[in-house]
Amino acid sequence: MLPVIGGLAVLGVAQHEAPLSWPPPTTGEMPLLSEGGEAPRSRVSAHARLRERPLDGMALRSLANDVAVNEGLVAALPLYEIAVRRAPRNPSIRGQLFTHYVELERWQQAMQQLDAWLRLDPVAAEPFLAEWIGRRDTPMLALLAVRLAQDAPWQSVAWPLLAEHGQERALRIVLETLAALRPLHAHELALYLPMLERTGDAGRAREVWMETSAVSKAVDRVYDGGFEFGVGPSPYGWQWGGVASGYYSGIDSAAPWEGRNAMAWRFPGRDIKFAPLQQALVLAPGVYRLTVHARAELDMEAGSFVWTVMCRAPVGSADDLPRATILASMPVPARTQGWQELSTPLVVDECPLQRLQLQHVARGRGQSRVSGGMAFDGVSIESMHATAIPGDPCRPGKPRANVEASGACREAADE
Repeated sequence: MLPVIGGLAVLGVAQHEAPLSWPPPTTGEMPLLSEGGEAPRSRVSAHARLRERPLDGMALRSLANDVAVNEGLVAALPLYEIAVRRAPRNPSIRGQLFTHYVELERWQQAMQQLDAWLRLDPVAAEPFLAEWIGRRDTPMLALLAVRLAQDAPWQSVAWPLLAEHGQERALRIVLETLAALRPLHAHELALYLPMLERTGDAGRAREVWMETSAVSKAVDRVYDGGFEFGVGPSPYGWQWGGVASGYYSGIDSAAPWEGRNAMAWRFPGRDIKFAPLQQALVLAPGVYRLTVHARAELDMEAGSFVWTVMCRAPVGSADDLPRATILASMPVPARTQGWQELSTPLVVDECPLQRLQLQHVARGRGQSRVSGGMAFDGVSIESMHATAIPGDPCRPGKPRANVEASGACREAADE
């Protein structure tokens, strides 16, 4: 005997012929159950249409709406499911079924609808996906991460929506669930690490980078201070901070201070445009000592090379801090007797994100011509005190340089 739903004998109501799917509500307003459903006339009309066209998905949806009003949403779900299978690309039918699943907190079935519709028509499904990412329902976001871990073909639709401004909570749920299922891919780390820094969890960001990137596990406060692995990986390895011209730079294995390599520059006597060598740091508040081993034989009309540690914006930010506070500054001698150790105190207090940088300072026109060479090795930052310093004698927001061991500081002159 066939089951009867809403006065209509239905074959195979409880059987799922294919994975279910859903759409965004883009065509008209979907009837709400609280508004009383459709008039009895609609039921008569739906029955008539189904007698003529048994596969009419809209007629089945009309009948399901009436059943939901009179017998309850759970009783109507089989008809909605059949309607979706009969009209798989109809956005209003899929959207309504998805909404009902969410209302009933049937998250797995709701996710099936989301997945299937994104596979069928990702462009049409994108607005609905954006709406539900914005709702930040934790169960749905966790299930979204499971689908992404299975390399769903609609990832190119999901990631830009998750990366939109204001979606940090949704992005964090998805990425942390994903990280528990498999190692994060490069484009996922590029979203996750900046998000952790923006939300005040920079230490965790660097830990994730160490766990998921192909980096040396012996990571100190400075990553690869001996330049054994060269530039990279991003964002906490060595990076070039711009476009260079007028000189040569690279790994020098001929005579390092220790280990196998040093980082070296050769200047043929032309005007240079120096690309800073830099590394993003995450130092806890405290007093440290920056140490660099240098070998230099330079001829410069004016200007100098300087190692600095300064405050920075979170990695991945479009703009850096407009007037970054300088925490430490250490000039490089124009000439050294072989390898020479350079060091300076470094005080970190209310600056949670820092950048270590080698830069060229030219104070005017015609002062960027350099000849000779230089090399650096054994870059390290060591703690001088176990406890964090209580405060800063400099006013917040003012640039400073040459931090003394006592913690005093002076204003840095505007360049």
